[in-house]
Amino acid sequence: MKFSVSSLSFTGGKIKFMSDLPKNLGVEIFYEWGSEDYWNGILPAIIEGRSGGFSIHGPMMFDDFSQPCDEEILFSHMQAPFELYHRYRGEFYVVHTNGGLSYPFNPIRERESRKLAMERLEKFHRLCKREGVNLVVENVGWNRQKRFLFHQEDYFNLFRQIPDLKCLIDVGHAMLSDLSVSEMQKKLGKRITAYHIHDNDGSRDLHLPIGEGIFDWKAFVLGIQAFTPDAELVMEYEGMPQLERYVADSEKLEKISKL
Repeated sequence: MKFSVSSLSFTGGKIKFMSDLPKNLGVEIFYEWGSEDYWNGILPAIIEGRSGGFSIHGPMMFDDFSQPCDEEILFSHMQAPFELYHRYRGEFYVVHTNGGLSYPFNPIRERESRKLAMERLEKFHRLCKREGVNLVVENVGWNRQKRFLFHQEDYFNLFRQIPDLKCLIDVGHAMLSDLSVSEMQKKLGKRITAYHIHDNDGSRDLHLPIGEGIFDWKAFVLGIQAFTPDAELVMEYEGMPQLERYVADSEKLEKISKL
């Protein structure tokens, strides 16, 4: 199994501690949470001597494929990480299907937003292919009380519409948006390039370490073995960075895989 660590728990000045991660672990950075100087200053130390892979999480705080906006500006923002991606030989580039839904419930508007997201993801996928960037699309879901745009069949339809598009399955988000991780493993198989792994209580996107929530990690590992043996597992935890925890949890999942 291949493991990486997200920069989610290393924001701001804590980013310097990412360089202390064991070199066999890969790293994934939230690009928009640092300036050009920030990444140019710290990435050489993080990447040096690292045998694990490098990936980038694209902009997602203020950029949304599903909402009306200037598409040229949207795509310009989404392409901004490409230089770093190539400089450090990125393995994949993560984008969300959509952002949060802030408007009152309106099924017609939601269908329009989903259609717009799919059209833009298809365009951006073509752009990424021309630029040599391996795009993966992540499922989203943050809170049981909030609506989500892509239900299970809608998410599957995205990959039917774009046959060579790849995906990243966020298991914590799946728990909050009624997506079955096991069904996605079976149906999407090797199109699943990576996972974001973290746990929660089934109601909020807590980004807890594995085993601190209600997710079935044994079933998950069985699905990896059966359908996605080459996928990267990106530990996306929130809170203070615990270097030892990342090592322990990767070993825990390896142990489950040998049972």
